[in-house]
Amino acid sequence: MLERLNYLSETLGSHKAAAEYLGYTERHYYNLRKSLENGAPLHRRVENYITRMAVQLMTRKHHHRKGH
Repeated sequence: MLERLNYLSETLGSHKAAAEYLGYTERHYYNLRKSLENGAPLHRRVENYITRMAVQLMTRKHHHRKGH
């Protein structure tokens, strides 16, 4: 899950942009990252949401490259 947050921040340019994309405050996003770094699991609903948003960004990025 931490890999997904890292993907979002790298693709969007910053952790702040990733937080905004997910609709989280910077503090909430920071707390999620720190929890994951400390080995704490996230609620399944939060994991599913982050995964869905990462896939959505990957799909959008892929279509953009193809000229869609």
